[in-house]
Amino acid sequence: MPAGSAGFKSRVCWDGQRIRETYPTKTEAETRGAQIRVKIQNEGSAAFNLPLPLRVEAVECAALLEPHGATIRAARRTLRGIG
Repeated sequence: MPAGSAGFKSRVCWDGQRIRETYPTKTEAETRGAQIRVKIQNEGSAAFNLPLPLRVEAVECAALLEPHGATIRAARRTLRGIG
């Protein structure tokens, strides 16, 4: 939408982050808001489909990496050339 024009907003909060988008109609804004909420719900439930030992290991590894400002993904990128 052009700057300064009126529209309908879709606002969703997730993980301390606000997702705001503007649409020309209320129906589009409501539909998009629902889509975002479903995506958040699905991604959240996907984490619980991981086996418990893998979830525990991920939490332990993340805690070990945190003091170094690193993530599991960053550690994997570093090791990519080793294996």
